[in-house]
Amino acid sequence: GNAISVTNTAVDSPIIDHVNMLQPYIGILFSGANFAYAQNLNIQNATFEGVEINNSGNIMLTNVSAANTAVNTYTSSASLFISGSASGGIAIIGGEWYGASGYALYYNTNAVGNSISKAYFDSSSKGSQINTASVLSLIGDWFSGGRVSPFYPGLLVAAGDSITIQGSQFFGNGLDGLLLIGGTHIVIDGNVANSNGTNSTKHGIEVSANVTDFNITNNIATGNPGYGIFINGGTSTRYTITGNNTSTNTAGGIGGSFPGSFYGPGLSGSGTAANF
Repeated sequence: GNAISVTNTAVDSPIIDHVNMLQPYIGILFSGANFAYAQNLNIQNATFEGVEINNSGNIMLTNVSAANTAVNTYTSSASLFISGSASGGIAIIGGEWYGASGYALYYNTNAVGNSISKAYFDSSSKGSQINTASVLSLIGDWFSGGRVSPFYPGLLVAAGDSITIQGSQFFGNGLDGLLLIGGTHIVIDGNVANSNGTNSTKHGIEVSANVTDFNITNNIATGNPGYGIFINGGTSTRYTITGNNTSTNTAGGIGGSFPGSFYGPGLSGSGTAANF
């Protein structure tokens, strides 16, 4: 069963501190909770999820680490699972989050004002996924995973609005380091995407068609078998790609099919690139 369940905490604001858990179904479940704090926890071999935050607000986790074996192989099981329309005001600071058959991070809420910083995410099978988000900040995190067939990117952003990914590292992932397949108003700034595509010819950072209003600035995307940055055709012209180091990639620095009117050195693929 669940090691700890936290519900309806608007008044007492519990603090969970220095707890070790071995092989729970879910290490900590926050469900309908409000104002709760957990720190210095170690959750080992959770068979479903390390920590689940569901329809809970104003939750802070500091230096919480979890390993998810996902024995039950649920579709979206994860070491850290965040969902529900009421899950706003969440801060995840530090910690190590490991997945085996599940995700390291699975994020699925449009509640605003959440942040994840200085956390380490690694899942050998599925990597991490943002299914949808609104006003989410990922600052100084590490994403690795997707190294087992059928292979996944380190972090996949499926949809969302106003997402900032800054100062993070994407290393040794099975497919792309960072893959955007949906979303708008996305900032990708000052990250490192190195040595990805370990089981493919994928890229450091890839943007799929029809992602809109994004900025890719000041990143280091090197040593990937594909391109450092790859933009697929059909992407909105409302984007900026500038100040990036995209050297030592096998296919080239920046590639793809670009709408827009910019002409400059080091471009390949069809079309031209806007606002590099």
